[in-house]
Amino acid sequence: MNRWIASLVVVAVAAAVIAGAAAAAPAGPVAPQTDSPINASDGENGTAENATTDLSPGERLAGVVGVQGAEIEGEVESRAFEVGLRQAETNESRAGVVAERLNRTEERLAELEARQRELRERRAAGELSRGAYAARMATTTARIETLSRGLNR
Repeated sequence: MNRWIASLVVVAVAAAVIAGAAAAAPAGPVAPQTDSPINASDGENGTAENATTDLSPGERLAGVVGVQGAEIEGEVESRAFEVGLRQAETNESRAGVVAERLNRTEERLAELEARQRELRERRAAGELSRGAYAARMATTTARIETLSRGLNR
């Protein structure tokens, strides 16, 4: 029964993400931007304000879906942990469940931090576009934050 409920929650959240992305999409044709966002006074390209406007709709959607997926994944893992604790009959078995989760979380955090370093290096080397970098970094950061919240429960 719990698996059925978790599946239903995943489907509902996915439908909400898709509906939200469809509602946020422009209704008509989008005109390409022909002028560069250069500040005439200092000649520098875009500021932090323009960072989000430089992303294509697909890149934004990829970031949103990635973040939502990370949050759902974290919620499912949290529920599985709670079920494991409830099913543990002794204090020793509960301690084992907690230790296993802690070890797995520490390993996953190390992997995600390495992934962030890799993304920064690839962006600096010019292997990733700004949008691809932003989407992947948002997903990775969301996974790290989800794991951190799970540890604090």
